[in-house]
Amino acid sequence: MNGSSSKRGQRIGLPDGRSLGYAEYGDPTGRPILFFPGAPRTRLLHPPEGPTTAVGARVIVVERPGFGLSDFQKGRELLDWPEDVMQRRDKMRGGRAFGYDQAPPSERGVKPRWS
Repeated sequence: MNGSSSKRGQRIGLPDGRSLGYAEYGDPTGRPILFFPGAPRTRLLHPPEGPTTAVGARVIVVERPGFGLSDFQKGRELLDWPEDVMQRRDKMRGGRAFGYDQAPPSERGVKPRWS
């Protein structure tokens, strides 16, 4: 794959016992970019891998609860999703990362926590 790495079927546990599904694309040592596809999309939606690798980016596509490999969350509210991401971004080797969300309301919940 010429320097790129795809990990398309990953799961990571949350403190309440649920799991979040995610995938990684691009340079495995590159700058992390957390990508949140809008519902009902999954971790399989991602930028083209060639350019992602060429610019030294590692795109981590995280699935929302109830989609793909992510477990459903009963009684879920809008701001529960950003908290899930914040609890697990370090385990996904995200560290300090740029994030892109296709669903602006949940972006408002994540952005202030990264500032």
